[in-house]
Amino acid sequence: VGTLFKFTPATTQSAAVESVLFSFDDSAQSGGQPQSDLIQATDGNLYGTTTAGGAVGYGTIFKF
Repeated sequence: VGTLFKFTPATTQSAAVESVLFSFDDSAQSGGQPQSDLIQATDGNLYGTTTAGGAVGYGTIFKF
């Protein structure tokens, strides 16, 4: 359970926009309960960890 989202602040021409990029669901594929801050690596991807889900239920490391 958790959400990765993008927030675009308001400008003089438009209102602020929140976009859901990914929803965690505690499954083996996505994990759940995101725990750490996101880290942007030199490859441009964002990496983080979860405390639930994964192959044996102990969490995952994810890349977005």
